[in-house]
Amino acid sequence: MIAINFNILSNYHWDKLDAPNCLCCLIPLGNFQRGELYFPQLHTFIPLQPGKVVAFSSHYLLHGNFPLISDGIRHSIVYFVHNIFFHEDDNFNFMKIDDAELESKLHNNQGLNSKTPTFTKPRKFQTMEYTNDNNDINQRQRNLNN
Repeated sequence: MIAINFNILSNYHWDKLDAPNCLCCLIPLGNFQRGELYFPQLHTFIPLQPGKVVAFSSHYLLHGNFPLISDGIRHSIVYFVHNIFFHEDDNFNFMKIDDAELESKLHNNQGLNSKTPTFTKPRKFQTMEYTNDNNDINQRQRNLNN
């Protein structure tokens, strides 16, 4: 799953609904100062830098973050695995797949995407001569047709 946050100040918590055998990956983005990630159990501060990934067990490690010290903007993308993915009823192992039917479908659909366009010159909107007037609906339509 993915969570997208904006300037969040998170109190210390465990993500008990995250899968215990998986890592949480946090990617901070933006222009900000401070706002470190802190693990009280480990007495460890992790300085967050835009675009740098921090991976940790959010299920087992108590964690939270400190506030930003300026009017910066910090977005964060958090990837995690929720426990629901490991419930038996939701497991893909219960899917019945007929191998012969699957192979037939794969064979019969070969070549459907074979008409790959080739580009020998840039389109008009990709050049310096392009004038962009986003308020002119006719200009936008002409640009799409070029």
